[in-house]
Formats: sequence, C-alpha cells, structure tokens
Amino acid sequence: MITIIDKLGRTNDVDFNIGETLLTCIVRNNLNHGVGICGGCCDCATCHVRVNGNSLNPINEEEDATLDAYALNRYDDSRLGCQIRLTEKMDGYKFTIVNED
Repeated sequence: MITIIDKLGRTNDVDFNIGETLLTCIVRNNLNHGVGICGGCCDCATCHVRVNGNSLNPINEEEDATLDAYALNRYDDSRLGCQIRLTEKMDGYKFTIVNED
C-alpha cells in the first residue's frame, strides 16, 4: 500500500501493482483530476509529485528537463509520476500530487 495525497489535500491509501507507474496507479484509483494529460510520455509535468522522505532511483535527464520546463514550483523531492515505476520496496511510500492549478 502507498499513500497518495491528491490535489485537494485528501489522503488516499491505495494498493499498487508492482511494475506499474505511479501515474497508472493514480489513474486507476480515480485520483487523476488534471493529472497526466500527456498520457505518461514525460512531456507535460501534470503528474508532478513530491516523494516524501523516500529515495528513488536518480532522476533521468528527460524527467529533469520536463520538470525544469513545465513545473511552476520545483522541490528537492520533485518527480514525475509517469517516470516512477513502483516496486515492492515502495510499500509505505507517500506521494503528494503537486497542485499547480
């Protein structure tokens, strides 16, 4: 189970499938209000999330460039949900969808 804080600030504890992207999990759980409009192509930053207190694989060049170009506010823990592939070790992780509306 992971925790996703949606754009309205609501806490959602959801099950996830190993190997799916965080964006896919967000959509599957109907938490995608305006999230992932490019379809998960790392092209828009609408799936901008903060990863609270957890470490992930290092950010890739494309994700870094997309966040620089499109995120209104960027944080040390900013990532794109479409680029986070969920693994077994992420059980208990908390992700906050950044509300940049």
